Amino acid sequence: MVAVHAGKHVAIPRLDLTDVVFWGFLSAILGARVLFMMLSWKTAVFTLTEICTLGAKDGGFSFHGGLLAGGIVGFWVARHQQLPIWRLADVLALGLAVAMFFMRIGCLFNGCDYGVATTMPWGIFLHGATRHPIQLYEGLGNLCLFPLLVVLNQKPTQAGQTFLLYMLCSGMIRLGVDFYREDAGRIWNLFTIPQLLAAAIAVCASFTMYARSRKSYPKDVCES
Repeated sequence: MVAVHAGKHVAIPRLDLTDVVFWGFLSAILGARVLFMMLSWKTAVFTLTEICTLGAKDGGFSFHGGLLAGGIVGFWVARHQQLPIWRLADVLALGLAVAMFFMRIGCLFNGCDYGVATTMPWGIFLHGATRHPIQLYEGLGNLCLFPLLVVLNQKPTQAGQTFLLYMLCSGMIRLGVDFYREDAGRIWNLFTIPQLLAAAIAVCASFTMYARSRKSYPKDVCES
């Protein structure tokens, strides 16, 4: 709904944008599930039953798997419908920022992706201890980005800047938040795998922003 509303300002048809979101969302569920299985299970065998076990003991999703799969499929649908890719990404960034807030609220209610034990007064009791509510940290961080993205998206900026800024900022938020995450499987006893993925996204977004700012684009190219 947020993306559709933002799309009106850049003349992206509502039905076309809805198609991108719909197919991107369905593929994101599958991608998030498969990456979670790859990171969490010591097996290379993926059956349909295991993939579809969403709410059971081994159910779970990985945000970055959903982002990758949803992005690839969304890009393909957008190209098929001949939509302006970078402007489309800008309006989707607004929707992603809001969606991340609600997704992390869901994580909090489900008791997953929880933080380490803390004595801070805002700690939440989960899994036998008072813990950092890192779900809220990341969710509120993304929600705070929303007004900035709205203002930036309404300015005559180069197409794609809003999206790239969101990827950079959200990646940095995840990088910082996961230092408080209860996760025994850390690389070099410091970083979680999602942290490294988030850092890679932030670096790629930063490099792309810099590379595109060094070039001079005609207006019609910026709009596409």
